[in-house]
Amino acid sequence: MTYNQMRNVLFITLLFIVFCSCKNGKTEKKLSTQGLDVQKVSVDTIFFTNGKFMKTLLYDVQFITWLKKDDSLSFIVLSGRTCSDCDENLAIYVATITASCSIPKIQKYTYPGTEYNYEDNSISFDSRMFYSRYNGRQQSKLIWLQKEYKDGKIISDIAFIVDVINDSLRETKTALQDKLPNYTELPGIDVTTEP
Repeated sequence: MTYNQMRNVLFITLLFIVFCSCKNGKTEKKLSTQGLDVQKVSVDTIFFTNGKFMKTLLYDVQFITWLKKDDSLSFIVLSGRTCSDCDENLAIYVATITASCSIPKIQKYTYPGTEYNYEDNSISFDSRMFYSRYNGRQQSKLIWLQKEYKDGKIISDIAFIVDVINDSLRETKTALQDKLPNYTELPGIDVTTEP
């Protein structure tokens, strides 16, 4: 196992040990997002307007949006990396927030943009990411329009959708034919593949 693989395994195992400011550490119920607005992000910590906070163990962390199907369940969508001063690319992280300060579920996704092969500078992957906000009628979603390349040719052209079903994340790959009204695009970045 390479150093990067070992680091990623360790990170996924330990990532998001969340330290919340909670009144009742014994309850396991999920935290409602009603009244839970992000006040600020400082280094690796998200501060909410209700006085609670979440330590993320990510570097260069940024809040993107909430992913939810109704007014109760909270999945927070963040960007960041697992190390500082390293070559790791930014990634998207989706995590549950619990009122009990327990370890939430976490999922890592590709940050949007163009990924170039570090050996020959050819395009290996290109994606755009869109998100919608819960509006009282329709649940929010994350959508990646992504193309995978090999030898300069597109070998995969799909839509990758993440939404919430039965209080869990659902991932779907499909051919997207609809336009994306009422979605916000997260600007992409150019990166090289990680060695």
